Amino acid sequence: MVFGSPKKHVANSIKKIKKGRGSQKVVRSLNKTLAEHPELMEDAVYQLVGIIQTDKVENFTYVIEVMLNIAEVEPDLLANSSDAIIRILEFPEDSLDINYILKTIDILGMIASRYPELMQPSVKIFLQKLDNPNSQIRSASFYILDLIAKPYPEYFLNCTLDLIRSLHGLHIDERLYATRLIGDIALISPDLIDESRGVLSDLAYKHPDTTVRQEAYDILKKFEVEDKVTTEEPEEEPLEFEKDFISLIDIQTESNDLGELADVLAESIKGIDFEESASEMLKSLGMDHLIVKPVDKGSEQEPMEQEEVVPEEEKADIETDILTAGDIVEPDPEETEYINKTQEESILNKLPPKPVIENKKTPEHAMKRIGRLVTDPNLITRLSDVKDIDEKKEEEAQESGISDMADAGEDKKKPDENIVDDITLDMINTIFEELSNEDWITNVGLVTKDGTLISASKPDSMDKTAFNKISNMLCFEETLTKKEGFRNRVSIELSDKLMVALSIDHEYILTVFTVPDVQFGIVLYQLNRTADKLEQILQSC
Repeated sequence: MVFGSPKKHVANSIKKIKKGRGSQKVVRSLNKTLAEHPELMEDAVYQLVGIIQTDKVENFTYVIEVMLNIAEVEPDLLANSSDAIIRILEFPEDSLDINYILKTIDILGMIASRYPELMQPSVKIFLQKLDNPNSQIRSASFYILDLIAKPYPEYFLNCTLDLIRSLHGLHIDERLYATRLIGDIALISPDLIDESRGVLSDLAYKHPDTTVRQEAYDILKKFEVEDKVTTEEPEEEPLEFEKDFISLIDIQTESNDLGELADVLAESIKGIDFEESASEMLKSLGMDHLIVKPVDKGSEQEPMEQEEVVPEEEKADIETDILTAGDIVEPDPEETEYINKTQEESILNKLPPKPVIENKKTPEHAMKRIGRLVTDPNLITRLSDVKDIDEKKEEEAQESGISDMADAGEDKKKPDENIVDDITLDMINTIFEELSNEDWITNVGLVTKDGTLISASKPDSMDKTAFNKISNMLCFEETLTKKEGFRNRVSIELSDKLMVALSIDHEYILTVFTVPDVQFGIVLYQLNRTADKLEQILQSC
């Protein structure tokens, strides 16, 4: 029970933390009071920043716990305190538990998502953390760097060496992160591509990881710095041949008439032995072995044609040119039909083959959209071989004997394929399939604002009632954000899982279910990245 005014209780709790008498019990009581009286949060932040400035690392753990609670409710209150929070990360990593480092990064991530212009002092620190042995720290650091690099690439102009060092990093994701950052920064500093060109070329053509190769190749292609082999061949002295070897360059006529040119050419080649000229040319090139010895024409015997033996009676008729009635024979109808058919077939065989039109049901605008959307390397291999999806689904339905009304009356929630076309649904399923490979993700789904399920990795476990309630919170008219680039978000932490839902264009809701002990910053990073892909796909439907 809290005695006295809430303001006094907040002040006393922060004073205990400052004097080194903090505890988890003090933190829980302080967080509860601030949640009940949010008007006290601003003054509490000011006092907590004072504790950070004392440089007593042993008190930082309790400060971070309270600040993270405030950031989840009112992140704007911490905007002016970003420099002090960044200061926590400047201390040696062994002086602070890794979980509290991640929580500090979470706080800065929430600030960066709203105020990236305030994060310039953190750029160097997070670039150095890209080679951290902990993959969660690397991922969370890149999330913030990515938030800064897109609107403010100029903050990275003095960090060229750090970026190139990360391209040589030991970790695959470190090289991937550095490649993506270089792509953003090179928009205002093309010299960065020239300085890192050698490393990017090695990654694009030699790295064993497909994603790294694709990202590096895309950057090189985007800025047109692909390796081009330019070898100059040494000039060779022209060979001099005999005068009787004809060159069309030496033939001149008074007019441009081709007929006259042909007459002059015919007159010029009279009396020239081409075999001897060709032999001389081959000898001058040192290619005597290619000269074919002439064959003695006298030794060749022409094959004798056998005379056709004609009976005496027919010979007499031929000599007298007499045609008798017996010589006229009626043609066989079957033989005539066979001959005509054979002639038609021979003509048809000469015609070019009929073109095979694949993907008949895929509209042209959909194929163009696929070409535009293949910006993520994870989608390229799946979308490069798009074929007739409609026909495959019809064949599968016919083989299994399932009719359109077979599932009528069932209450289980299944994806509604009528909201988006088959190609869009296939792209969404591809994104969810790759996202589900993360060990800490248990389910992911996309629904409309009225709760209709579009796609999910585990559709049977999606609760429509829960989605309707989440939709009411995210898409309620008073909650529609006016800040550009910010999406409404709801997170619910349960005993066995964490659920985070994100609004996309106020028309769709992306929801991710994770294990309970995952870091919130990583969830937020993957959720926002996935939402960006889905938003681009859904807008082009």
